Amino acid sequence: MKVHPPKAIDSWREFFVEIIIIVIGIAIALGAEEMLSDYHSQKQVAVVQESLDEELSDSLFAARERLKLADCQQTTLDQLDSVAHSNAPKLGEVPATSVRLLGSAAWDAAVASGIVEEMEHEERYDYATLFSIVRSLHETNTRERELWAVVRAYGRTPPATADARHRLSEAVSQLRSLTGTATLASRQFVEIAGQLDLKLSPADLAELREPVRCPAGAADR
Repeated sequence: MKVHPPKAIDSWREFFVEIIIIVIGIAIALGAEEMLSDYHSQKQVAVVQESLDEELSDSLFAARERLKLADCQQTTLDQLDSVAHSNAPKLGEVPATSVRLLGSAAWDAAVASGIVEEMEHEERYDYATLFSIVRSLHETNTRERELWAVVRAYGRTPPATADARHRLSEAVSQLRSLTGTATLASRQFVEIAGQLDLKLSPADLAELREPVRCPAGAADR
């Protein structure tokens, strides 16, 4: 095997040409590596966004359902006030409510993995805002479920005493505040969800088109 010694550089011009060739080669290699890294990063972001959108679609349905039932819920609370402040008969069947437990596990996992840092700033902000609303609605819904349990008790036993009517009135007052806050949050959620182009399943859309039975008839979900 013959070993060829490196060719001697005869001039500064040849020297600089060699340097330029080396620099260009390194730049191409680094550029290719960066492009490959960006490609893998974009794929990871796309997978995470799909997971986030799937989780948010449940919250979007809950938000739109709440907006759909907003007027009915106010009528419900007005009826409950009447029951609490008079000797009216028991409430009967609990009117339509929208109290769903919402999750943010996908967002928590995405934040922990650092993938959210690879998103576009505006998208990341929208996702963060939506999941902040989800957490708020989750806390509100948890408290609402407790209060509706109090209300349902008067579907079986009328508030015959002043103390019982006071407890019912207190529950109604808290429900009125919570439902009002949740309705405003739901409206904001739906608006931001539109910017991310979140979609609902055909089944969810069909359910939202169902007429509201108010003030009574639709059970607590």
